[in-house]
Parts: sequence; structure tokens; C-alpha cells
Amino acid sequence: MKDELTVGDLLEEGRRYVFSVGRHYEGEGYRAIIVFEDYPGYFLTGELTNSADAVPVVWWKTDDREQADQMAYDHSEKMLGLSKIEHLKIIASSIGSQYKSGNVKVNYDPDSGRVLLMNASIEMQLEEEQAEKLYQDLAKALNLPYRDNCTECGHMLDDLAECPNCD
Repeated sequence: MKDELTVGDLLEEGRRYVFSVGRHYEGEGYRAIIVFEDYPGYFLTGELTNSADAVPVVWWKTDDREQADQMAYDHSEKMLGLSKIEHLKIIASSIGSQYKSGNVKVNYDPDSGRVLLMNASIEMQLEEEQAEKLYQDLAKALNLPYRDNCTECGHMLDDLAECPNCD
């Protein structure tokens, strides 16, 4: 039995994946990384190896992190048929697989629209409603407690069985 799975192994399993944004290199841009759904960590593109599963180096040719993130989202949509939310869910599931017993934490800054997931220093820009939905989906997937929205008016429920707006 293998100790470590390869990109090819994970593709054969049928796992969804995305190309995301890795480390910045001056003069090159951001190096793409491959993140698989429900698999901890990531794979570098263009890693030196004798494996036939190796992927060539992919670059997001920009020095702007937000632009690199958008390039990754666009790649997922165009090449993999995944929406931005699906892209982010795959990344979050990878992070979650490293911290199965951890808490899902979403910090939202309404001024900047930035969301920090699981204290993992991965920053993503989401609208407030998208952030709440992603948080709920992550919590459900990890069997963690979460606040839900009223199905009639969308109000965020705080440990209440009934919505105060829909009495």
C-alpha cells in the first residue's frame, strides 16, 4: 500500500480539484497549486519528480494576489465547469480534512468584503450572503453546529426554533 497519494491516484478516485494560488515569485507571478476535494494539503504544479503524474508549472502571471485569485476562479469555471463557490468549497474541504476536529470559523469584514476561513490564513472575497452560505455548508459537511436562516424571510436564526420576523 502507498504511503502518499499522487495527483494521478486522486484523479482516478474521481475527486474534484482546482488550481489555486500558491507562493509568489518575483518576475514570474503566483505559482499555481492543485487542491483536491477532501484531501489535506496541495500539490505544486511542475514539481520535480520521476512520476508520470507530474503536472507542468502553471503560473498566474500577476503580482496582484486578488487578480491571481480571480484568474484561478476563472480557470475553474472555464476549464472545470465549477463556479467560484464550488471552487472555494473544494479548498475549504481540503482545509477541513486537515482539521476534522477543528472549528469552522468565518470572520467577515463588511468594509472590505474579506472572509477568513478556519483561521488558516486563506483570504477570499465573498459577499455576506455567500459567506454565510459557505459557512453553513462547511459546518454541515463537518457535522459542526451552525446557525441557519429562516426559510421564509432569510433572517439568521440565533438558537431559536421560530423566526421573530415571521411570527
